[in-house]
Amino acid sequence: MAGADGAAPGAVRVLTPRGADALRDWARRRGYPCRAVGEPGSVGFLARWSALARGGGPLLYVDYPQDDAADEALLDRFVAEALARGQGLYYAPRPNGRLGAAPVALALLPAARPVPLQALVLRAVLGAARVPFLRLRLGLRMRIEGAVRAARARLLPLAPGPGPAPGAAPAEVAPGWLAQLGGPWHSWNPGRETLRRDVVGRAPRFYPAPRTLQICLLNKCNLQCVMCPYHSPHYTPHHASDYLTRARSMTPEVFARIAEYAGRHRIGLFFGQIEEPLLHRDIFAFFRQARARGVREIHLSTNATLLDAAKARALAASGVTSVRFSLDAATPQTYRAIRGRDLREVERNVAAFLRLARPRGIATSVAFILQPEAIGERHAFLEKWRGMGVDGVVVYGLTRYDLRTGEPLVDGRLCDPGRRYPCSQPWIQAAVFPEGQVSVCCRTLASVGWRGVLSMGDLRREDFEAIWAGERFAAMRGELFDGAVREFDICRACPAWPTDAYRVEDTPRWRRSYNFFMEEFLFNRGRPW
Repeated sequence: MAGADGAAPGAVRVLTPRGADALRDWARRRGYPCRAVGEPGSVGFLARWSALARGGGPLLYVDYPQDDAADEALLDRFVAEALARGQGLYYAPRPNGRLGAAPVALALLPAARPVPLQALVLRAVLGAARVPFLRLRLGLRMRIEGAVRAARARLLPLAPGPGPAPGAAPAEVAPGWLAQLGGPWHSWNPGRETLRRDVVGRAPRFYPAPRTLQICLLNKCNLQCVMCPYHSPHYTPHHASDYLTRARSMTPEVFARIAEYAGRHRIGLFFGQIEEPLLHRDIFAFFRQARARGVREIHLSTNATLLDAAKARALAASGVTSVRFSLDAATPQTYRAIRGRDLREVERNVAAFLRLARPRGIATSVAFILQPEAIGERHAFLEKWRGMGVDGVVVYGLTRYDLRTGEPLVDGRLCDPGRRYPCSQPWIQAAVFPEGQVSVCCRTLASVGWRGVLSMGDLRREDFEAIWAGERFAAMRGELFDGAVREFDICRACPAWPTDAYRVEDTPRWRRSYNFFMEEFLFNRGRPW
């Protein structure tokens, strides 16, 4: 007896988000019913999968190009191996197996099960956070989105138990939405040649845009913190580049191109890296423009020294979705030694902003660097800010820099990242300097005092799409994937390559997630930034 989709019980049924003609032809010639479905992980997608699973038999998800005979042969090989194994199998083209944000190209469950109702409700709440609300005023939209985030925080389940023992090598992870379909899932390796073709040669197909953009609005700061590679008197006399000596500021024209691109591709915008962003006169207008363009996540890192009452009100009403305050000390004496200012005044600024942020659903966190002046205050800092009502605390290891070359060295590691694997940053992130020069990651930003700007393209002359899919990004991806750094020697000594290797531990007081050099303590169940 045929199922609801016309397939015989036990037949492979194909789901695809695109329903391309070539794929439909491949499925037809093999007798597989083929249906186009919604975005992977969406409520519509999960509901369709759940309905088809009730008919029994294997379900195959395909989002893989059919450009030539080799692609068709790969599909056949994947299906045959998954059915022979009798277990959930997936293929995610990615530079390393720890990148959970990778796209899924193929996934097959030989005996699919309906998706639990709880998962559908959870995805409905998650999806609601992305509703544009374009006809509502920004303040009302922020309140609605804040309520959605609060509901999401209540619904998100805690991890089942503590992570791996300290020192254990990180395990490979499956892309997130697969977990909602049942499992367990096992990664499929199509062979190095195919993987390289997909991850390097076809990168814009699987990674059509970065997930986040680090935006530098300026190159100036109002502080000279002792550990800062940009503005500390310990480092600035040794800079070999003049990039930080002449004031630079992002223009409305450059930011307009960023906002349009980010809104179209659902890219999160992160502000605050080489500068104090609140020094930029147009920052709040930029935030409002980005939200009007459809950008859903705007994160600001600030030292909060300039956050007076007027700026706090403007920031709270600007559309920002998360704010992190860089403080680095629990006592006024230590704060003055590190940052040269009055901690009590800064704490008053933060406390006043928290009162404005909570009703709007703006997530808040504070940051602390494990440096000699402050390392003994880590526990006091954590408890102090948990009591003050922020959503989380982030603790970073101290990164020192060679005075002559600017090469970084991380002091201490929270866990062993295992054997080196390709860094994922050129596949998921980009950075933009004030003039519109596009770069890659925090490493390329931190080196600007010594090396100047590592440019992958210029937004004043090129489209972001062309830069992201261009030769420079392709060359860097190829070098990292091959483990043979040549042109991009900045990657050779970079200590940040294992940032994907996160562990998670839950306690009644907080959720702690950490990688080799940073840890986040979240006091709510959701991830607030």
